[in-house]
Amino acid sequence: MNRHTIRVATATAIAAIAIGTAGTAAHAATAPQPLAQTAPALTSGQARTLLATPELASQLSADEQRTVNAVASNKASQVEARSAASSAAKAAFALIKKQGGKFYDSAVSAAKKGSKSFVKWAGDLKWYHPVRLAVSALGGYGVDQLIKLLISG
Repeated sequence: MNRHTIRVATATAIAAIAIGTAGTAAHAATAPQPLAQTAPALTSGQARTLLATPELASQLSADEQRTVNAVASNKASQVEARSAASSAAKAAFALIKKQGGKFYDSAVSAAKKGSKSFVKWAGDLKWYHPVRLAVSALGGYGVDQLIKLLISG
């Protein structure tokens, strides 16, 4: 065997390995992935904060308060946690509307810029402001629901 034959054989072997590796990687990238465990829509700590904020708790109906209480005591299912987060978002929306025109307009403006901008806007409120407390207690799912409510009007 001469040098040229060895080079061609080596190049062919490397190409075969590369194609085999790429094929396996492509298959792994397109293979269905197992469902990841999703974070709860509303945690028990967030639910307790919502119930401890009188301005928010007063916006919840009796059924909604029972659902949030179930989440707070860790006795709620994932569906109930999502329902509680939605109820909390509706209560926060009602609270924002009660604050008045300029406040509501600035909330809508921040919501239209995305959740990161909206959370920053809420974080810039005074530490004791009920809307800031509500947004911090809503969690990701609840904030998304609140933003949808604000944008839709």
